[in-house]
Amino acid sequence: MKFFYNLFLSSLFLFFTFITFSQSDLVITTEVCGNSGGSEVRLTGPWWGWDPAGGPVAADNGDGTYTFTFSPAPTDNMEYLLVLDGVQEDLVAAGTASDDWSCTPITDYANYANRQWLISDPSEVSNVYGQCGPCASQPQGLTITTEVCGNTGGSEVRLTGPWWGWDPAGGPVAVDNGDGTYTFTFSPAPTDNMEYLLVLDGVQEDMVAAGTESGDWSCTPITDNANYANRQWLTTDAASVSNVYGRCSPCPLPDLVITTEVCGNLGGSEVRLTGPWWGWDPAGGPVAADNGDGTYTFTFSPAPSDNMEYLLVLDGVQEDMVAAGTASEDWSCTPITDYANYANRQWLTSEPATFSNVYGQCGPCSTVNLDELTSNSILKLYPNPATEIIKFISSDQIESIQVFTLSGKIMNNITMSNQMINIQDLETGMYYLFAHTNGQILRASFVKL
Repeated sequence: MKFFYNLFLSSLFLFFTFITFSQSDLVITTEVCGNSGGSEVRLTGPWWGWDPAGGPVAADNGDGTYTFTFSPAPTDNMEYLLVLDGVQEDLVAAGTASDDWSCTPITDYANYANRQWLISDPSEVSNVYGQCGPCASQPQGLTITTEVCGNTGGSEVRLTGPWWGWDPAGGPVAVDNGDGTYTFTFSPAPTDNMEYLLVLDGVQEDMVAAGTESGDWSCTPITDNANYANRQWLTTDAASVSNVYGRCSPCPLPDLVITTEVCGNLGGSEVRLTGPWWGWDPAGGPVAADNGDGTYTFTFSPAPSDNMEYLLVLDGVQEDMVAAGTASEDWSCTPITDYANYANRQWLTSEPATFSNVYGQCGPCSTVNLDELTSNSILKLYPNPATEIIKFISSDQIESIQVFTLSGKIMNNITMSNQMINIQDLETGMYYLFAHTNGQILRASFVKL
């Protein structure tokens, strides 16, 4: 009897040993929609105190999927959520939007919605970050988007290559996106590798010349570096491709042009920039070109690749935008400010590359109330309209003149000589002129053609 009892115990021991050593791993593979790798995907849950950085990190498969491996598999049910680059998925919002709660059995449909793996579930599990359903299917086509540097639309961009007998007018025409980019769409995508070149308004790009000049042949794998250099799309490549006509590298950055107006100034001053790039040295930044009419132009070629904080300096005097903002209550041009100790201008790389500002203030140069200058005494001018010179018809000597736009802005670039004014620098339009003579103000209007 004792022999059979010992045999039973031995068999029971071997059974549990077999169960223990045969317990399989738990493998969870998570897909991140639109991701091709390079992210960090973690688990969090009660086992890790719901710490988004506390759970295990998945292995990056390099194709937008990430795999967790538990070896051996947990011996208890596991409640969890996924964390992508530090952001914990919100499956309450996802479930509310899609009405799909199938992957979140632990939920009150309002405050929490958590995933769960049961020990009775399969040992290989797949899920999708941020949702219960699969990733949206991607269109089974090939899109090639071509940028034409300095172009804003209106051109014809084609493909050519052996499929079209290298005829510059034989390949498909791209859709003009109206912003200097043009998109080719192949639906479905080609089933064979495609060798090609781009054609802009009938001109086929010369990638041999481009590669020779730049030393960049990266986009022309079919080349002998002397006689031919052709692009190629492989069926193993991405289904969405971007390129630039006539070059392998991106388009060069545009110039940044800043035009500064100095109120009441007709030229002859020195206008600089200062800021952290120049150690806030008033004499350290670039000097603007003097346009001779009270405006000064800075040109950065190419434009900076980072945001630029700055202030203006006029003849060595740095503008005080704290005082200006306090006086005018206009801080619109000084986003970097505490309204008391500093108020600095800033240009962002996302902003236009051509803009204007005014030294010492956010608003335009002062204008006048034309009603206050109105006079019943009319000054006669000729010719009127005019393109270059206007002369005064007056028995009295004109002592001084002021010219204003219709909105009341003073035109400081107009001077008088020999009872006439030169209006060549004015823009086309109507202007008011007020002349001072013998203590009187004479009024006139004229049209610049």
